[in-house]
Amino acid sequence: MDARCRKALSEILAARRRLERLRGAVEALELIGLPAALLDATGAVLAANARMKAQTAHVAWLPERRLALIDRSATVRLSQAFKAPDKLASAGPQSFPSRIAATGEVLVVHLVPVGGRGREAFDTAFAILALTPVAGSAAANPAIIRDLFNLTPAETRVACQVGKGLGPVEIAAEHGISAETVRAQLKSVFAKTRTARQSEVAALVAGVARLPFV
Repeated sequence: MDARCRKALSEILAARRRLERLRGAVEALELIGLPAALLDATGAVLAANARMKAQTAHVAWLPERRLALIDRSATVRLSQAFKAPDKLASAGPQSFPSRIAATGEVLVVHLVPVGGRGREAFDTAFAILALTPVAGSAAANPAIIRDLFNLTPAETRVACQVGKGLGPVEIAAEHGISAETVRAQLKSVFAKTRTARQSEVAALVAGVARLPFV
């Protein structure tokens, strides 16, 4: 066996081991109650745990190992990410809400690059897609909220306090600023997180707090 064959075989074996580890991570997320899937750089599903396969309220399963989100705005966000996979890989995890209009149910969608090249012949795993419910009282790390959504310190504070259930008047009173200032900061939070309501910001913050790998 010449050097090129040995190198190719080594790459195949390494990619296979990596794929199995990532599949294991997807299954591990099921153990803590989270639907998850492993995607390649085109958005095709390489693996999905049982919770993700059973998720029909927020996820539509399409031909050719594809999935889409029922929430149109969430689907747009997901599609945009895979139109520029190199940008996604360098930007890090993305989080955005998925809302079912008929019921008002909100989940938080997390798209987490897994560090691979994603488009090589043998190394196709690219990102993990996970869904987190809005539940529990765990507080999200402000630094994570700031970095995920490129917020200023003031916007981060507002987002985290909205996540705790506070409104603009309460936040303003706590920090000795005007409610109008808080509303302006909240408007910026809406724009950067692509949300439209305080309840959606709260859902996003709560979902990030539950995510185990950010």
